[in-house]
Amino acid sequence: ETAPGRVKGAEGADRTEQEHVVWGSSAVVERLLLLSDVEGQDVVSSLLASPLSSCPELLLFSLAQSRPSWGPLYNMLVSNLLGRFLQVSTPHGMAVLQRLWTANRSMLVQGLVELSQKAGVGRVLEVAQELGVLLEVLTVQHSYHNLVLDLAVAAAHSNAIPFANWANKAAEDGTDAFAMAAVAFLRERVYGGGG
Repeated sequence: ETAPGRVKGAEGADRTEQEHVVWGSSAVVERLLLLSDVEGQDVVSSLLASPLSSCPELLLFSLAQSRPSWGPLYNMLVSNLLGRFLQVSTPHGMAVLQRLWTANRSMLVQGLVELSQKAGVGRVLEVAQELGVLLEVLTVQHSYHNLVLDLAVAAAHSNAIPFANWANKAAEDGTDAFAMAAVAFLRERVYGGGG
């Protein structure tokens, strides 16, 4: 059990050193994010060099719980940290991502969007399947329509989902924005942008 405003590292993490305790505090991370707005990103980034290398999962979980969850430094840190855990599958990395899915799904989904741009939708499919969250990711429809549609096609090609069933359900549950995105997706993929 952790105290309010504190996060635990993923199970199996050997991060018991005293100097790492501070990075498990979302309040400390929040203050540094706010300080970066005043003092500049470079000043605060230098303070974060140590936790970025020695306890990245603690810093990631603190960011996942922090407010504000925006700004250049926040975005850079989240992109850097998620990239480390998403690029290569390891048992520890998957445990970190599983906890992150529970703590802040939108952060992980944003990481999957970035991953799809860097490594392709195939890697996103692998991660989602390893985490056991493929169907849940496929129901995320806010501003990630292209990722969801690409991922659904890739999942259908690998026989992970029956595409027709998913498409029918997505059409029933989806918004007008999702329907428009699906039509644009089909126009682009099937008709090459015309039609």
